[in-house]
Amino acid sequence: MRIGRRTEVRELSKKPALTAEQLRSIRAGVSEDTRFIILIAALIGLRISEILGLRWSDVDFEGGTVTVNRRWYRGDLGETKTEASQRTRKLGPLLQEFATRYPGPHRREVYVFLGDDGVAPPDERDILRYELRPALRRLKLWFAGFGWHHFRRSEISIRQTVGEATALEAQKGAGHTRITTTMAYTLIDAHREVDQVARMYEWLLGPTQGPKQ
Repeated sequence: MRIGRRTEVRELSKKPALTAEQLRSIRAGVSEDTRFIILIAALIGLRISEILGLRWSDVDFEGGTVTVNRRWYRGDLGETKTEASQRTRKLGPLLQEFATRYPGPHRREVYVFLGDDGVAPPDERDILRYELRPALRRLKLWFAGFGWHHFRRSEISIRQTVGEATALEAQKGAGHTRITTTMAYTLIDAHREVDQVARMYEWLLGPTQGPKQ
């Protein structure tokens, strides 16, 4: 079982992180709730089971945080995947997105995302099958293995590139027990790698002329 998981991580590591333009295009092709799910996954890196397990009581509007206390996985409510997965994340501007959807203090124990019964969270497989996958195919972004986890993998990489987070900060944000897991999930930005080599080249040999490769 672990061999299969390692193979999947290795294969998906060949796929680039999603760009801002791609994320905007994907969000434009799905429902409002799914757009919000993607935003949470892409900006703070929660697992889909952690996102669906959120209750409004987990959001601290004064402190500007959300706390992962549980996970909802295909009808099963349980504890977080690991002890490290139980974490509190700063929301920044994302707090306003929660605030505009907040149903009020009388609904604090209600799940943030509700399925058709209006009580329990939806099944992520249905959203993937009927909304996300068709949108990805229309945009020619779909590939075998593209699921909710690719948004999380992209977030781990984007946090370190755009957000300039350290590997340790990315690890804590992702809720990984080991930093080696975070590094295995990190998708390499080829343009960033070229820039790094160019800066080191100039540091060693001095400024150079000509275009970067």
